[in-house]
Amino acid sequence: MNTNKIRKFLKDKCGHIEYELDPKSDPLPSLPRGEWDRVPTAGIGGDLRAKAQISSLDDAIDWCRVKYRGVSVLRLVIGDGNFRDKVFEALATLLAARRPGLKPSLEIMLDGMPTTLPPCPTFEDDEDVKSWMVKIDHRFEEKEPKLVRALSDEVDDPSFRWYLGVNVSYWSGRAEGLEVCRVYWRNKEWGRLRVGLPGRDGNRSQAGEVAKELLKCAPEKFTMADVKSVAKAIRNIVESRKKGGDLKNLNYQPEHFYEALILRGELPILPGSLAGAALKPAFGSPPFQFPAKWYTEDKARYVDILMRRGKVPWVVELKYAKCWDDGRGQYFRHAVSQAVLYREFIRKTPTVRDLLQDKMGLDATACMALVALACPKPSDKRQLNRLNDVAADFDVEVWMPSLLQFSKWEEQQA
Repeated sequence: MNTNKIRKFLKDKCGHIEYELDPKSDPLPSLPRGEWDRVPTAGIGGDLRAKAQISSLDDAIDWCRVKYRGVSVLRLVIGDGNFRDKVFEALATLLAARRPGLKPSLEIMLDGMPTTLPPCPTFEDDEDVKSWMVKIDHRFEEKEPKLVRALSDEVDDPSFRWYLGVNVSYWSGRAEGLEVCRVYWRNKEWGRLRVGLPGRDGNRSQAGEVAKELLKCAPEKFTMADVKSVAKAIRNIVESRKKGGDLKNLNYQPEHFYEALILRGELPILPGSLAGAALKPAFGSPPFQFPAKWYTEDKARYVDILMRRGKVPWVVELKYAKCWDDGRGQYFRHAVSQAVLYREFIRKTPTVRDLLQDKMGLDATACMALVALACPKPSDKRQLNRLNDVAADFDVEVWMPSLLQFSKWEEQQA
């Protein structure tokens, strides 16, 4: 059933359903909800993307707790569609990771009929994952290309760093998380200087136009002979990303900005369950986002930051917002299921466990998960409490910077 059919089905079963955006509980408008034989019931159409269907679990649990506190069962109706097998695998992982004995318990239905979920995927024979781990293993021996080192030395600013992705053929130079250039080195060392690409209509965003102007003092395609002019262009971007600069005032790619601060230790993350030192990035330089899958036929998805404390790896899912208004509660809540799926991938996948243990001395089976919210605390504490309740169901921590820290970084962006 698609979204419209799910809505009609639940209206027939419940008599009355809600489907508008509720500012108090803000589940997706595509999540109709009501009471079916006195059981709180929510539904999601099989025509929606897999991510939306998977995230509906967080919304349904939160809605049920807000409106039907203390009930023992919550029914979630999933519409059959092209993503059914993928969604069901992810839901199986999420429900297996939920602490036992919690209320409400979940009853999953397919097109309104009782169903069972498949076994949780373990990715044991996944060739993609094996290939990723081989590539990550090779990173420990990877040397910086000469052009990369020369640009680092010439720019000489801590906010400019190089990243090396798992599935790419270039080094990515970034100013406070914003990609400004790429260096290719396999056949011949050369680079490309550019921030973003024009949209489908051929136009750039306002920030893209600003960046284009800042980079015009250097050639787009460059080699070692152009290091000084390219470094000058990069410094222009660096300055514009700092306090008072146009790329700050336009609030350009803020999550990448905060990710960069975390990676270099200027925004320390200390989970409430730990005492002492803050989490550290699991991988040193160059950093990268760790690839993962949520279900068997999934494409590569990337953990925002993989960190560590001692022998324990930590998945950090980073979300930014200036406030909690306009459905931000939903945006933050969906980060919980994302963090859980990343954590369970690391815990369950044999080749991941082997790599982290053999190369880094990390115990993948003990992996933890945290949702980091770069935003001010909500004026209504109940919003944060609700997010913490959903996260606690899955043993996920929620972390926020202090008001002083957040104000400081917001001032830097102003």
